[in-house]
Amino acid sequence: WELGDERGDLLGEEAGPEDHDAAGSAVEKFLRAQADGDSATACSLMSASTKQNLEVFLEGASAKSVKNTCTELVEALRSQIVAKRLPQANSIDVTSVRIEGERGFVLYRDPGGTESAFPVVREGSAWKVAAIAGQSLP
Repeated sequence: WELGDERGDLLGEEAGPEDHDAAGSAVEKFLRAQADGDSATACSLMSASTKQNLEVFLEGASAKSVKNTCTELVEALRSQIVAKRLPQANSIDVTSVRIEGERGFVLYRDPGGTESAFPVVREGSAWKVAAIAGQSLP
């Protein structure tokens, strides 16, 4: 997925209030769960494809010690990331939600002022995170 070449050429259209709130909330809850070490909640907010990608990413030595349940995979991933690099959601400010069809990006600013984009996808009636981390914007 590409967010767009220019900040003014972002994917899709600005989401309506319902999708804005739902997608933004999914990202906020996911980041908070990651920061708090709540793997079960993090997994509940991940899209099916993100869970599959996590399994592929952790295949090999680190995956041999887990049973490949989502929560164990998230915990294995957390053990490989320095704690200070884990996303924090204490006070992110969702600035925009851009959607096109069943996918989109939640744009947000963290407490340090860094602007990031987090991909999301609609599964059924719910928005789910489509990655394990957001991408900083230039």
